[in-house]
Amino acid sequence: MPMSFLDGLKTNWYERNLKQQLDRSRQPRIRPFKAAEIVGILFDADREEERAIVLNYRNILERDYRKKVTLLGYHDVKELIGARNYDCFCRKQLDWSETPKIKEGLLAKFVQTNFHWLLALHMKDCPPLEYLAAASSAEFRVGHYRAGKTDFYDWMLHGKDQSLRDFIRQMEDYKAKIR
Repeated sequence: MPMSFLDGLKTNWYERNLKQQLDRSRQPRIRPFKAAEIVGILFDADREEERAIVLNYRNILERDYRKKVTLLGYHDVKELIGARNYDCFCRKQLDWSETPKIKEGLLAKFVQTNFHWLLALHMKDCPPLEYLAAASSAEFRVGHYRAGKTDFYDWMLHGKDQSLRDFIRQMEDYKAKIR
């Protein structure tokens, strides 16, 4: 299906905003994961199975690795209803081009936090989460490999079957080798 003029305009505006977030002078700081104290996790909170995997992984990081973990999930709904045991945002915090409004509040606090490691645990393209990864002040950003998205992350893994559980397992294997 061909893209409408409005969709093309929206995409171009988003891409322009995204490129402005990338700091070309930024130098990633790669510290061993065991030396990292503060971990940020971005994730797609719409899929119940993936949300459960991320919440369990947070518990493992906090309990077994003694990390301070901050979660930020994205729900692709107009407005959030009900309480959750993690921070999250929705389309209400996006502008017309799906660009997150990060001037103040929860999103600003997340991108300004100097995470030692930022883990983008979303397996499919998600413009709001990609934007936040690009805007993040994190020392080291990890994400799932997607062609054309390599500027947002310092380290990308190309999972074989695209499952979040396998991506985390693969990341765990490799991050233990970073010294």
